[in-house]
Amino acid sequence: MVEAVKLARFHLYNRGLFCGAQAIVWELEEMGLEDHPSVRTINRILSREELTHRRPGVTSRKGENIQSFPRK
Repeated sequence: MVEAVKLARFHLYNRGLFCGAQAIVWELEEMGLEDHPSVRTINRILSREELTHRRPGVTSRKGENIQSFPRK
């Protein structure tokens, strides 16, 4: 099941889509896996496998019109 979660996460990430735990649940359901782990368990798997990093690049904060922020 861990490999299925990782595969779904990589698939979403590489397509530039949201790749959080809830999106992974939906992806697993689309893949035909009816018996999938809970959202909390998927979060634990992502954390344990160190798959919680954000995408690099331009970010924006809510309420601000700045295109990019300086990296620290």
